[in-house]
Amino acid sequence: MKIILARHCQTSWNIEGRFQGSSDVPLNEIGQKQATYMARAATRFPLGSLYHSPLYRATETARIISTFLSIPMSPHNALKELNLGDLDGMTSTQVSEQFPKLICQWRRDPSLVTMPNGESLLQLQTRVSLALDQLKKAHVHSVDNRAIMIVSHNFAIISFLCYILNIPLSRFHQFQVDLGSFTIIESIDGQWRLISSNNTAHLSNNETP
Repeated sequence: MKIILARHCQTSWNIEGRFQGSSDVPLNEIGQKQATYMARAATRFPLGSLYHSPLYRATETARIISTFLSIPMSPHNALKELNLGDLDGMTSTQVSEQFPKLICQWRRDPSLVTMPNGESLLQLQTRVSLALDQLKKAHVHSVDNRAIMIVSHNFAIISFLCYILNIPLSRFHQFQVDLGSFTIIESIDGQWRLISSNNTAHLSNNETP
């Protein structure tokens, strides 16, 4: 059984370099076009189910894909991004000025950081991995064996990749998951394996502004 992990598309906060955790920020015009390109590319999988984070940027990405492919979409709270707490909505400069020790620790070893009034990476990984394991069990005996798509977020996807590959969260920064990307994983005999990571070819093959 294959699961396609899709990161949501571009928002104005991505352009502004703002920390984007639990805030509900819509896709900008480029993000909407990116989601259309994702939907076109997703026709090759094919998909049977589509789950998404309820945050607006992920919901909007999922809705465009769902409409294009004529498949239902289902929100799942555990697929939300890391709760950044007091850092949500701040720029990198603001965070560096107001939380210098936290930023230093985040760069050295992100696994030791708990966001002020927010979550740690371990808390994020625990809820995401539990949700994905549950979805795997729910669909593993699907008759048509169609793939599942999960529309989620940068840190959420990376934390899950660390989980399935048995990589410590201290090495979290070694992964990259771009906006509008697909990462494909597969479960065989109950074991996860990574098929491809951070695929954005569907964006570069189109006239993205």
